[in-house]
Amino acid sequence: MTLTPLVNASLMIQIHTALALCAVVLTIAIFALRKGSPLHRVMGWAWVLMMGVVALSSFGIHELRVIGPFSPIHLLSVFTLWSLVTGVRHARSHRVKEHKRRMRALVFGALLVAGAFTCTLYASRRALAHARTAAGSERAERPSPRAEAGGWSRAATSRPPTPRE
Repeated sequence: MTLTPLVNASLMIQIHTALALCAVVLTIAIFALRKGSPLHRVMGWAWVLMMGVVALSSFGIHELRVIGPFSPIHLLSVFTLWSLVTGVRHARSHRVKEHKRRMRALVFGALLVAGAFTCTLYASRRALAHARTAAGSERAERPSPRAEAGGWSRAATSRPPTPRE
């Protein structure tokens, strides 16, 4: 696996991917900290901001279209934004149990499930593109039956030959 597809992707996809990966790393660090410590709070705010940008940036990505320019994954982005707001509210009102449950659900749904879905989708698209390329190169190497017989071949030209007078 190479980074070429990511390097060749749009800026929105690059930002989205980079911040999502940073959020995964930050999640591990936050879960390792003592809950409620000043560092936990600072890193938590950074995580919330990152996840907010990840969710918002998804609205600029339209690779998979189901309903107009959107797909079911965009519903997850709306849910993520709502969950970020409610999770912060729970923390600020010292409802630790609800805050913990909301943030864990976000990590599971918005990072792990969405990330796995995206990687699976990317891998299947890559395999499909590879299969199409392989099938296309086989067709290119094999002359059509008409070309073998000395007749007109669609691969050679996009229109039939005109008779010469």
